[in-house]
Amino acid sequence: MDTESFSLTDTTDVDFGAGTKDELVINGTGTGASLVLDTTVDDIFVNNQLGKWASLNEMPALSWFSAYARIVHDNKVYIYAFWERNIFGRYSVSEKKWEFLANAPRSVGPGCSLAYPGSGDFIYAIRGGEQKSFWKYSISTDTWTTLADTLYPIRVGGSIAATSTKIFCVVGSSNYFLEYDIATNVWIERPVLHTDCGTSSTAGPDYQSQLVYPGTGNFIFLNRGGSSGNFCAYNMSPLIRSWTNFKPQNASVQLNDLSYPGSGDYLYAWSSGLSSGTLKNFLRYKFRGDGGGLTTTEW
Repeated sequence: MDTESFSLTDTTDVDFGAGTKDELVINGTGTGASLVLDTTVDDIFVNNQLGKWASLNEMPALSWFSAYARIVHDNKVYIYAFWERNIFGRYSVSEKKWEFLANAPRSVGPGCSLAYPGSGDFIYAIRGGEQKSFWKYSISTDTWTTLADTLYPIRVGGSIAATSTKIFCVVGSSNYFLEYDIATNVWIERPVLHTDCGTSSTAGPDYQSQLVYPGTGNFIFLNRGGSSGNFCAYNMSPLIRSWTNFKPQNASVQLNDLSYPGSGDYLYAWSSGLSSGTLKNFLRYKFRGDGGGLTTTEW
């Protein structure tokens, strides 16, 4: 068998620092050092200049009805999350660590969801699990407060999105759509979902459905989830209040876990697969045109 001789040179950290691969850094020193992808660029969830995925610290626990919300508070970026049962916590993007917070008042279930109005001290949450419970969490005091129950039990596919004054709620597994006034603590019904996102009181958004408000404008977005690629927008302007449906580029693509990274003109979603196989894709949708109006571009 042929052999090949070669040599390795153990360079110093200073030598390595003189390189040009800016997104690679040394974590630790000496024999405990490792080469890692830098995830400290402002906010990796917003600034995607790296153009690649990075592994972060694992969550303390995970269940199929976990819920997450990206929140900027005191100029720091956090991911708040329900993990399982009533366990609640957050991930600090800058510190790269998870921490446990005060437990939710009761165990959460399928359809649980979190939403933040964009500013202020409170995060809002629906419990899910066929329950009507609705809560708010104080960031400053690490405490929960019970608010007015939703009008219907929240089921699989339930989710909420927040503006500065309102909370909008998809009940899940139905076409019911609700609006909550933060100032008055009152829920009311709004127009039922577009038929492509909810067909009846017993058929609608399914698992991995998500309601999203991108922080500005009159439109709230919803993917139906489940095995569906249906994608809808709600115009909350008082003079309109109606739903519009947008088809994905490929009718066989399933849109799951819709999200907005905090800035920009794109929504993001997983495609859990194509009807012909198990291929997974990460997609984006330009929802806002250069003039600020709603676009109808494809995924």
